[in-house]
Amino acid sequence: MSAAVGDLRSALRALVHAPRHVVLTVLCLALGLGANATMFGVADALFFRAPALVDDPRRVVRVYFGQRVPGAGDITTDLVSYPAYRDIRDGTRSFELVAAYRTTLVSEGYGGAAAKLRTSLVTSTYFRLLRAQPALGRFFSADEGSVGGTPVAVISSALWHGRFGASPGALGEPLHIAGRAYAIIGVAPRGFTGIDLEPVEVWLPLEVAADELIMPGWITRRGGMALSLIGRLKPGVTRAQAEADVTAAHRHGFEGWPEADPSARAELASLLRERGPKRSDEAKVAVWLAGVSIAVLLIAGVNVANLLLVRALRRRREFALRLSLGATRARVARLLIFETVLLVLGGAVVAVAVASAGGRVMHALLLSQDAPRDYVSFPRLGTFTVLAALGVAFLISLPPVWAVARADLTRALRGGAREGTPGRMAGRSVLLVGQVALTVVLLIGAGLFVVSLRNVRALDLGFDPGPVLVVDIDFPGITARRANSALEDALYHRLEEAVSALPGVTSVATSTSIPFGFASGISAAVPGRASEAASREPALLIVASEGYLRTVGLRLRDGRWFARPDYDLGAPVAVVNETMARTYWPGGRAIGQCILAGHPQQCRTVIGVVADTRQTKLHEEYRPQLYLPDVRDVGLRAKLPSMLLVRSPRPRSVAAALRRTVQMMDPLMPYVTVRPLSELIAPKVLPWRLGATVFSIFGVLALTLAVVGLYGTMSYAVSERTHEIGVRIALGAQRADILRLVLRRGLIITAAGIMLGVVAALLGGRAIAGLLFDVSARDLSILGAAGSAVTFATLAASYLPAARATRVDPVEALRAE
Repeated sequence: MSAAVGDLRSALRALVHAPRHVVLTVLCLALGLGANATMFGVADALFFRAPALVDDPRRVVRVYFGQRVPGAGDITTDLVSYPAYRDIRDGTRSFELVAAYRTTLVSEGYGGAAAKLRTSLVTSTYFRLLRAQPALGRFFSADEGSVGGTPVAVISSALWHGRFGASPGALGEPLHIAGRAYAIIGVAPRGFTGIDLEPVEVWLPLEVAADELIMPGWITRRGGMALSLIGRLKPGVTRAQAEADVTAAHRHGFEGWPEADPSARAELASLLRERGPKRSDEAKVAVWLAGVSIAVLLIAGVNVANLLLVRALRRRREFALRLSLGATRARVARLLIFETVLLVLGGAVVAVAVASAGGRVMHALLLSQDAPRDYVSFPRLGTFTVLAALGVAFLISLPPVWAVARADLTRALRGGAREGTPGRMAGRSVLLVGQVALTVVLLIGAGLFVVSLRNVRALDLGFDPGPVLVVDIDFPGITARRANSALEDALYHRLEEAVSALPGVTSVATSTSIPFGFASGISAAVPGRASEAASREPALLIVASEGYLRTVGLRLRDGRWFARPDYDLGAPVAVVNETMARTYWPGGRAIGQCILAGHPQQCRTVIGVVADTRQTKLHEEYRPQLYLPDVRDVGLRAKLPSMLLVRSPRPRSVAAALRRTVQMMDPLMPYVTVRPLSELIAPKVLPWRLGATVFSIFGVLALTLAVVGLYGTMSYAVSERTHEIGVRIALGAQRADILRLVLRRGLIITAAGIMLGVVAALLGGRAIAGLLFDVSARDLSILGAAGSAVTFATLAASYLPAARATRVDPVEALRAE
């Protein structure tokens, strides 16, 4: 122990006398470990850390179904209807309990006091399944989890502390949601926020709240797919057994239903949603970025290993002296290991700080905006960073320890400047080749995502989202909705007039649907060809006001848009998009044609054709779109305008005044959300923006580390060969000859690394192809650009020591013999 303490002190003294080496090594390690710690924080939240306060989460599973959907092919969904939930709850024996839930944002309160709360509609089995215990009051009883039950609510600990000051008097207080008062009966335990990453603030009985918050009569509809399903497996039941059990119950419940898929099969997965079969694009990119961060750590590790190896070889005379004074090779190796561990731990401390800052960036890029800011578990992050640091310390200490263990230190003790030979570069060259190869792979990935992002941003959406604001009003909060929908019509007309008068507003419209927002479908047919409609997927239905075309920036291709008489007279007219015009009237003109829509079907005259617009995804095929001025006359459920659209050249500057104006229009007005239409599109662009940003950052970081590593190695090679270079100059070698001598090795390393990196990128291109947009993973221009960037950077790193070699004084070099 005393010898180990002595070696530790010696290691500290050695590092104190090498500040540049310490700073460079710690910085390299901090960047590599910091990148990994940052990605671990995200990956831990998405894939590893179970929801808080869920007992034995490994036995709690999510239920998915693989099925065939007409027009969409084979899909996997985690959504079921309430009748399907009952089938599985009552018809299976593999679960202790089964629960269903649906999480949504709802408006609570009225007027200026209205607030948006993340609310989960749950069955009465939900809390019992998760085995959570209330901090105050109780959870839902079976009676409260039935149709017609008492409107009650459970709130989160955060809401209890924030709104009620943690007072026991919160029990019995009402929450006004969708025109009903829900009495608070319990408070969830501190830290429990549901089973998804976004924290829930209020839980309501599903059967009680479904009519207001989902749809009237929805709870009896077998086709109303809106619930997520979870179950707690009984002890000893395997997932395969439970999957067969659920599949049988699900198929039995859908027997006789005309739209049922008899081949539907259940699949059980982890309670963590992103580990299931329906992984989000952000989670897919997160997996790749985790791999990229590991590559950056490898590059940093290789770089540091090279630095340690160079430092160890420079200290051969010191180690030889230690051996001559009685030290063993094991003790010399231990000294090197202690130095490495101290350096790595220093890098780990800085890495935690890097991860703290990087975590905020990753939160904004990778996680939902509703995810908690403290999603990172710092005890787990610290443990991971220390373990990763120790693993790195072990690996990077091997090259210098091995070099010292096999070196002829007696020869080193009596050797001079000619001791170094080119052959000693072999091991370091192999490390550098791998480092350059990894850098090339990262730069190619960055180039692919940058080009994908450019292609996405250049995509024609069919409309102009930039200057448009979306005003979303949670109208279920107005009690008059069911009693008299005409009141809501009148309110919208008043809103349009008031908003149109605001300074900076150029046009206003109302609509039931907006691009990349909510969209509903409608069956449509052409007279005489009604049978063809059965084979087509439903058209997207947009019920829009007169100002919709101008407000959204929709382009008119033929005919006209709706005019005021179409609304005043209730004219049976329609506007279709280009895809619908081509599909329903191939080779002909759609204007003046009849389109049948609704139940019962009524003939509507097509008066206009507008440009195709992207509605749900950036890379989807265009779908038929049907625009109507109203639908109540064709027997459909009243699809009244659900949002205002406002066009302004200064959208952000008018947003606050717009919200105040709308909020003051009615004393029963619920919470009003005002946001740019571009914010609805931003999540669709996120995977490519994320990939371009982080791959570029990691690529530049890797290139920097590669340049530093090559520079350090080439500098050491020049110092080793000082005597040789002096002899060459004395014999008449020119400056160009010395430059070629030194640069040749750097170019060989670079060329080998580039070739290896390109081959690796080509082999891995197929795996990443699904994340790219309109660019091939084998794009030659991107491969060439990445190779050129690495070539120029490494040439610069090699040139500096090469230029220094040309200034060697042959007299001094020979005197150093």
